[in-house]
Amino acid sequence: MRLLMVGPWRLTAMRRNIDWAVESGNEVCVADFRTPPEIIRPATFRLVNLLPQRVATAHHNAAHKKSEPALNSAVLRLQRVAADFQPHVVHSYTLHEHTQVCLRGGLRPLVVSAWGSLNRLLTGEATTGQRRWLRRLRQSAHTLLVENPNLLRVLAERPHAPLRLDCFAIGVDGSLFHPDYPDKAAAWRFALDIPPDATVLLSPRGWARNYGQHDIMRAFAAACHRLNRPLVLVLMGMGRMKRPETMGQEVHDLGVSLGVGHAIRWIPQLPFEEMPGVYNLADIVVNYPRSDAFPSTLLEAAACARPVITSDLPAYRNTFIERFCRLVEPESPAALADALVEMAASDPVPRAARAQQARQAVLAEFDERIQRERLMAVYQQVALENTRPFRLAVQRGRC
Repeated sequence: MRLLMVGPWRLTAMRRNIDWAVESGNEVCVADFRTPPEIIRPATFRLVNLLPQRVATAHHNAAHKKSEPALNSAVLRLQRVAADFQPHVVHSYTLHEHTQVCLRGGLRPLVVSAWGSLNRLLTGEATTGQRRWLRRLRQSAHTLLVENPNLLRVLAERPHAPLRLDCFAIGVDGSLFHPDYPDKAAAWRFALDIPPDATVLLSPRGWARNYGQHDIMRAFAAACHRLNRPLVLVLMGMGRMKRPETMGQEVHDLGVSLGVGHAIRWIPQLPFEEMPGVYNLADIVVNYPRSDAFPSTLLEAAACARPVITSDLPAYRNTFIERFCRLVEPESPAALADALVEMAASDPVPRAARAQQARQAVLAEFDERIQRERLMAVYQQVALENTRPFRLAVQRGRC
């Protein structure tokens, strides 16, 4: 089967879908707006840029991927790629520019992964833009994939036919994410100069205002001043926004002003395969967003049998997160500090036993192999229902 996948391919979630498709014996072509020249191009799939350098030079600042000149150029190039590649299925990611060019270009049959783009539907706060996206998908897409089972139920209650709906969490590989990395955890403690008796809190989410790093720092400082034991906060991952270093400096300066600068440690963004060692460094994982979909971060932390403190969000209801994680009122540093103090001072034996229960529940429900098989089955079904060859009223040309 030939799969055309359109999206930010360097993000872990999409890259894992690409790897699944390749490993399952499919021919894969990936389209993104622009890949920096310093990025090593993959050998296992074809990669095309929708905005090559000559377009950027011609349009200057207007070539930003949200501008009309850039989108029009990307649509034409994507149509040529599709006419040449003749995909059986097109899969786009995020309800932003990547899916927009697929819809404008008339690519069919189209599977769309929403990721977190529709989270507000969970709280009844859908924007005009989100409702418009749903109308466009009903008209032009075959299947919409969401990560969160609660969101799937909300969407199912709205008019959606003929658009098909399905729920796909990214899943977790229990043979990679597990609690048996004592050597790597010890190496991280040594490298970060963490005292042997310190309780380590890990904040692993990407950097953005939504993910609450300022609130985490305020809560951490309050907990430090209340506990008679050393705490260390490990912050990592500098993605999700432009120039995240600015926000990182803000959070660091906040910690210094609150008297806990000595207890802050930093880990840069790491390859996916290195994350289990970092989770095993942590005594407690802290996840404190204002809104969320169904984060792979919590699947991975649970698979590594790490206790988790997280925001109490509608997205997490009726899931393993509600059953096994310590839920805290969002946007309340005082409430988060109380939870940190309570968990850090609690008996580690029942805490570890509960974390092991969470691991078993996650692997039973979200094993990566099962998720991969389900996604490949979706592709097969969509391809079978689309028996006509791919056609576009464009001239064939070089990519």
